[in-house]
Amino acid sequence: MDYNKLIKKYKKYHFLYVGQKTILLSSDNDLTEAKEKTVKKIKSRLSTFEGKDIVRLKFFKVDPKSLEKNTKSKLKAFGGPIEVEIRVFKVNSNGNLKIDDDESRHDNLFITNRFIEEGDDLKGTHLKKIAKKTIKRKLRKSVVSINTIDKL
Repeated sequence: MDYNKLIKKYKKYHFLYVGQKTILLSSDNDLTEAKEKTVKKIKSRLSTFEGKDIVRLKFFKVDPKSLEKNTKSKLKAFGGPIEVEIRVFKVNSNGNLKIDDDESRHDNLFITNRFIEEGDDLKGTHLKKIAKKTIKRKLRKSVVSINTIDKL
């Protein structure tokens, strides 16, 4: 399976806001484009977003050699062929996104082969669920646990 094509289909970058409602602010395969769209939306409603958290989801393919080593290993490091890097940004008073490297909610999640093979399509509802669980600190944080889309 061509996971790069799948990532392109899903879009590589997603920015979401989690409040009373979870809002998908932008999605794009280009980080600059996605971030510009997000900042534009934030600046148009700055009073709503100022000081709030924005979640960025970045999809990328796990190196096949690493996946192969992972299957042979007793202690697993990867949960699937596609990894989702989760980062939390804060909206500053200018409407720009600032990342805090010490943020405890930064995490990773894996899209499993089972999810892909069952034909499940990664929809906005999945993205919103990931963002919401990130903000509410509901993703697993144990050193030995691996977050997968199946466990959401």
